[in-house]
Amino acid sequence: MDLGFFKKHKILSVFLALFCIFILGSSVFLLIKFVSVSIMDFPTERHYVTYMKGVWEPSTPFLITADDIIQMKDDNINTLSLGPMVSLPFPLSNMDELTITGLIKEAKKQGMAVHIAPQIMGGFDVDPETLYPNLEQYTTNILHWAELSEEYGVEYFSPLNEADLALHRNKAIEWHAEILPKIREIYSGKVIAKWSCWDDDDSIDNSVNNETEAYVYRVRASGDFDGVMLDIPLASQEEWQYKYFLDISEEWDRENDPWRPSSLEEIIIATSQASEEIGIPIYVGEFHVETTEAPFGLTSDKVIFTQTEQAEIYGKFLDIVMPHYDGVIHCFWIFPGGGIKNTPAEHVVKEKFGKY
Repeated sequence: MDLGFFKKHKILSVFLALFCIFILGSSVFLLIKFVSVSIMDFPTERHYVTYMKGVWEPSTPFLITADDIIQMKDDNINTLSLGPMVSLPFPLSNMDELTITGLIKEAKKQGMAVHIAPQIMGGFDVDPETLYPNLEQYTTNILHWAELSEEYGVEYFSPLNEADLALHRNKAIEWHAEILPKIREIYSGKVIAKWSCWDDDDSIDNSVNNETEAYVYRVRASGDFDGVMLDIPLASQEEWQYKYFLDISEEWDRENDPWRPSSLEEIIIATSQASEEIGIPIYVGEFHVETTEAPFGLTSDKVIFTQTEQAEIYGKFLDIVMPHYDGVIHCFWIFPGGGIKNTPAEHVVKEKFGKY
């Protein structure tokens, strides 16, 4: 064997060796996980919660463990919300499915309810129109997750996480009408519409004039579902907006932002009343504040808080929301940028959730 190449390119050789070790280690880990998940005994009957107290955790690569789920349960959390990716190429899609199904089984084993909300890779910097050509394939993958959710006894299923962010609000409403009957043919649990509640459609549509009306619009568009989830930003833009949102200040930058923001209490009361009018339960699908910058641009908040401030904000938020809604799901558990595991905010969640 000619070792000249390796002698000449020592640094490259080291990287190649480390890469091979990583691939081998990952393969062994996935094989062990596949076997352990495949043989895991877990209940498939559904247990709907009286009041949803949950945590949302995106899928691979930010993985929670069985021990995390046990800790969540001790924190009075009764629902695990997961977002499998439906836009991943093979074999990453299989790895993601393996991870998510393992977490479903562990959550069911611990007596927790499960909510599945498939998501499309993208976010704030992706033009939804670029996703439309792939929508048929995404729909196929979403229906696959509906079938898995039926097989595993998942209690709650959303056609798409933040459908308005992925597709634009009006397109998402049309798509919901198309896919909902297909989901109900294969999934007998409760189907919930899940909205990001931020979309360019809102600021240009004459039918809504401010954030409150935009939120209510989505609730009323969800009447065919078994429930509606709204993501509530706590510090999504500038510091003045955050303070206005939580009624810390009435300052409003009218000159630079004519789109009138709303206070949290205004949004919660209006949307709660709208959900009662159409007869469906209403939940917070996600809320969080950032304590560090998240990698890869995966979160978008501009205001960074200390962990102490995060705990204070969580307490204020839950005190306002929980009396009016049918449940709350917070972000995140370990996700970089706002995870609450072993932080002061975790103690706040445990205390507040324990009262419901």
